[in-house]
Amino acid sequence: MCQYNRRLLSPQIMRGVILTHPLLVWHSTVYTNPYYISPQIILGDESGDGEVESWLENIRRENELLSSLENLMGLYDSFIDHAPGIVFLKDHSLRYILANRALLELSGGYDPTGKTDFDFMARDAAEACFESDLKALRDGESYSEEEVQGRVYGVYKFRVALPDGTSGVGGFALDITDRKAHEREVEISRNNFLGIVENSPEPMVIVDLDGVLLYSNPAAREFFGWSPEYSGVRTGIPLRRELQEIEVLSADGEVRVAEMMVTDTVWEGRESLLIRLHDITRLRRYEESLRSSLREKEVMLREIHHRVKNNLQVISSLLNLQKYHLDDGRAVAALDDSIIRIKSMAMIHEKLYQTESMVHVNFSEYIGDLVSEIRSNYPSGKIRFHCDLEDLELNINQAIPCRLIVNEALTNTMKHAFPGGSGDVWISMHGKDGSVEVSVADNGVGLPESFDPSVDGGLGMELMLNLASQLDGDINIDGREGVRVTLRFPLESDQ
Repeated sequence: MCQYNRRLLSPQIMRGVILTHPLLVWHSTVYTNPYYISPQIILGDESGDGEVESWLENIRRENELLSSLENLMGLYDSFIDHAPGIVFLKDHSLRYILANRALLELSGGYDPTGKTDFDFMARDAAEACFESDLKALRDGESYSEEEVQGRVYGVYKFRVALPDGTSGVGGFALDITDRKAHEREVEISRNNFLGIVENSPEPMVIVDLDGVLLYSNPAAREFFGWSPEYSGVRTGIPLRRELQEIEVLSADGEVRVAEMMVTDTVWEGRESLLIRLHDITRLRRYEESLRSSLREKEVMLREIHHRVKNNLQVISSLLNLQKYHLDDGRAVAALDDSIIRIKSMAMIHEKLYQTESMVHVNFSEYIGDLVSEIRSNYPSGKIRFHCDLEDLELNINQAIPCRLIVNEALTNTMKHAFPGGSGDVWISMHGKDGSVEVSVADNGVGLPESFDPSVDGGLGMELMLNLASQLDGDINIDGREGVRVTLRFPLESDQ
């Protein structure tokens, strides 16, 4: 490096110095010498033309550099001015060196270059900016939320090394007024939510998507036996998004039962799951006590039906013994009819204690058993039975009267319809529109044309009429071309 005192050198010598040095230093700043000519050109044969060409080339390069610099500065200015927030730079005395368009708009068009915040801001706002500037200079960076003209700005500042060797403050600021308002609304909503949840008698739990506990209300801590500090651990609660029932062993060793629903929620900005539980322990215990009581009553009812059936069989046996001590044929026939009726009722109770419900019987099966019973009481291989029976269930209040009516109709048919000992009997049962129709028909001798069931019938006929009334139904007896007994009654609503 060469040093020259331009005051001691002639212009001609200074010209030579400038032409032969590629770099120049002026007040500690290094510059590229646009007039530098390489030694090859100076020592060449055509040094005059070479000097001119070298100068022109240097000037062209300098112009290109200036043009590139202008383009770069244009891009820089455009970038700074179109930034979504405020961008600024301050010198070591905290005066603005650079301010983008957003800062100019905030200051009402006032150009803060060369000014401090105290020159155009309210004093409180300027003092807040001053404190954050000092913090950035001291610590290297700072973040603050500052209110200017009723708007809240999030301001990030950082220490910047300036060309003169001092430190300034650079930074940018974004208007976060709307975000802060939203945060306040979220906080209010969260506090309201916690106020409801904390006082809710129902257990509520919030976990992340992996099942790690984030929050539990007092009811949940009591239900699971958790301490208030219990958090940040996997709960092991099934996270299926459907209504489900879980059992939990509480801290005191009691098995607790709850219905549980899992729904999506957001907790402190994270996707989470809200688990709501409804303690049904007492309900399940009550249901179990009801089931236990029902089982006891079922056993008792089954035993009652069994004993009623046995008692009816005893009565039937006593009547059967009694008839052998009678000489009157009509009395014996009356006892036989009574025995058949008693057996018919006994069969109902037998069917009931054999069924699962002990309340309803399949009446089509019951009629099949009745036909077998009638055949055994009136043996005749020439009487044919034809059954068309729909599967219908009747309760005991309807099954016994209906059975007795069918029993009377079949007994009368077997006793009176076929003097020759042969014929056909048709039995049908169907349900339609909430009613039941039962029919017993034969192709026997029929009834006299003037026959009136309410006047001319005997005990059996009177019994059928009374039983039909008990069923809230009606009975029709047609004596033409054999006898057809048709019973219709409404099927009770509990079927």
